[in-house]
Amino acid sequence: KVIAKHYADVRGYEQAERYYLMANSPQEVIQMYSAAGKWDKAHKIAQQHMPKEKVVRLYVSQAQALEAGGKHRDAERMYLMVDEQDLAINMYKKAKQFDHMIRLVKRFRPDLLADTHHILAQQLESEGRLREAEKHYVESGNWKTAVQMHRAADKWEDALRVAKAHGGIAGQKQVAHAWATSLGADRGAELLSK
Repeated sequence: KVIAKHYADVRGYEQAERYYLMANSPQEVIQMYSAAGKWDKAHKIAQQHMPKEKVVRLYVSQAQALEAGGKHRDAERMYLMVDEQDLAINMYKKAKQFDHMIRLVKRFRPDLLADTHHILAQQLESEGRLREAEKHYVESGNWKTAVQMHRAADKWEDALRVAKAHGGIAGQKQVAHAWATSLGADRGAELLSK
């Protein structure tokens, strides 16, 4: 182990690997390669020298450490190497990196994509992030909910824009009529004439 550590310190990774394996320490080889960003080599050693359950536990714990350090891409890679896609998805959700979260859901859980967009939209709406919520409502196929959200926030221009983009002329007319009604007779008539 002492010789292996020396080689690892001077970046002689292959020699260090050989000595760590002679010392029956595959976990140290994996940690060395992981720290050096050589994920494929680490994974190969893990598969060759450890039972699957231990590999999963080791990778999940390393991924959680990377996640805690803000290295989300590296953590994602570790989670995916041991088929823990849901942990990667949840990591991005906790970090509010929704684009990455959606990318993984689309790739690994396509049946949950619409529901994920809808849940994100509701969360963003509750946080007052209406533009982002709108995007996710539309992606989930619920453009009418985006319109309702803007109406409730008294953002009629945004409601009209969403209706025009996704509901066609009929949707646009319906929102314009509701907006005019909310303004009263004189101002409503002026709005509708525009």
